[in-house]
Parts: sequence; structure tokens; C-alpha cells
Amino acid sequence: MALAGGGKKGGRKMQKRSLIGAGGHWDDFRFLLAAARSGRFALAAKTLKIAETTVGRRMRAMEGRIGTKLFDRRIDGLTLTPAGRSTLEDIEAMERAAARIERNLSGVDQRLSGPVRVTTTEGLGSYWLTPRLGEFRTRYPDIRVEILTTSDVLDLGAREADIAIRYARPLNDNLVGVKVGKVNFDLVCSKEYAARAGVPNSLDGLHQHTIIDHEPYRTIPMWRAVLEMNPNVVYQSNSTIAVVQAIRSGIGIGLIPRFARMLVSDLVELDFSLDCSLEVWLISHRDTNKAARTQAMWGYLKEWFERDREEWFS
Repeated sequence: MALAGGGKKGGRKMQKRSLIGAGGHWDDFRFLLAAARSGRFALAAKTLKIAETTVGRRMRAMEGRIGTKLFDRRIDGLTLTPAGRSTLEDIEAMERAAARIERNLSGVDQRLSGPVRVTTTEGLGSYWLTPRLGEFRTRYPDIRVEILTTSDVLDLGAREADIAIRYARPLNDNLVGVKVGKVNFDLVCSKEYAARAGVPNSLDGLHQHTIIDHEPYRTIPMWRAVLEMNPNVVYQSNSTIAVVQAIRSGIGIGLIPRFARMLVSDLVELDFSLDCSLEVWLISHRDTNKAARTQAMWGYLKEWFERDREEWFS
């Protein structure tokens, strides 16, 4: 069909509709990003916390609106078309720009109110950090504290969190990090397990026992070596609390941070050490750490790390 406005070149231009459209379909970008990054509508729906059918319907509507196919649907998942890849690059650039704007706005926020997000491991978040937040609430009653316990490294630049407590030095030049101590680890078992199976007194003897593995501790070289040499790893979890409960139930011998050992008094500590430890770093992003509420939490955490250095983090 001929289109008003001239020749072939002009016709192609007119056939290409706006991605945003007259109504502004900004929310579609979230769906496209999630689908492209996960490779499946089901996983995208899980990320967005919506129904899978909604993601598929929104993507089909988007393709129909712009007159261009963005995904090839295959049995093994979604594949971006050339148009989809180009669109994804533009949307990711918009995502970075939006994050930059938010960082700039947060940098001038000097109110001691609003949310501050701290991400840390489940063990530190549950056993150490949370019991120490009562004093912070007394000092700063208008700041809402959000604790995100995960072993994943959240993006501080994208404001997934304001402050991170991690077991590794930050490598990104945009991150500000302070080493606040180290966590030592002990091998322990339950009293019931010790009575039933005995307690090894050497690394060689450990190979004859059942082992409980906490997946994030595989970054510790000595623990990784134990797992590689021991055929009797009978339980695995990425949860510190779950691992502690597995040890307490008598499933086997496990590695736990010394601060957890101090809080769980019904466990038997083995007589030999594996020399396992991890550095603890307090981290923020130089573009987002200027808000007054973030600075308040940063200072408070440094204060408590210093208070507990000898007992918990030395």
C-alpha cells in the first residue's frame, strides 16, 4: 500500500511507530527488561511478582503497537531479535540515566528521615545487626531501617541498597569501603551427634564424618578443600540459620561464624581449627552515600563494629 508523503524511504519511516506512543507506555520497559534478562516469561513474572500471562500479554501488545517483533519464542526460552537488542540497549541507557538522576537527588537530601537500606548476610543481619538497632531507633526515630539479608551482591549505584556489609573488599572504584574487622569460623556439632558418632580431633578424622555445607562459605579456601575431599556432604543450604538448625538437629558437623557459636550454647566445638576467616567490609556508593540518613547509619555501624571488634570481629 502506498503511503502519503513520498517514496520508499519515507514510507519506511512512517511505518515505524513510536516505542513510547501517545499514551507513554513507560511501564512496558520493565516487562521488556525482565523478559530479556531472564530469558523466559515465567522467570520475568517471578522477578516482577506478577502473573506469567501478564508479561506475555504486555509484550505482545508492545510488539503490536510498534509493529516490530522483539522476541523469538523458542522451546529453550526467549531470544531477542535485532530490533529487540537495539531496543534493549536504549532502555538500559534510560535505566542508567534514571539511576543517575536518583543518585543526584539523594545526594542533596539532608533530612534525618525516610528509609535507609542495609544489605548483609543472613547471619550478620540476624545475629549481630538487628539486635543492635534499638539504640539507632532512639537516636533517629524518623528513619525507617530496612535490612536486606542476602548472599547476592546488590547494586548500590542502582540504589538496591544504601549500605552493604560484605565479606570482601569492594573492587568497583565508585564504591567506598572500610574494613571493620574479620569473622572467624569454628567447626561444631550437636551434643547428640558427638555422643552418637564421636568427635574428630584432626582434619583427617573429619573425613569420616557427615558434613553440613553452607554454600556462601565455599569462598573460604580451607572449607572448599574440606568439601572436595569429603564424600559425606549430606546437607547444603545458603541460609546461616538453616545450617545452624541442621547442626543442632544432629545431621552432621558444620562450619559457623564464631559470633553464632557464642549465641548458640548447645553446640560442641571441635578441638582443632581450620583457620577459616573472612574480612568484613562496610561499603557505600560515593554517589548515594551523601544523604543524611545514610550518613547516620554509616556512622552508627562503624561505632558498633568498633565496640564489638574484640568480641565479634577480631
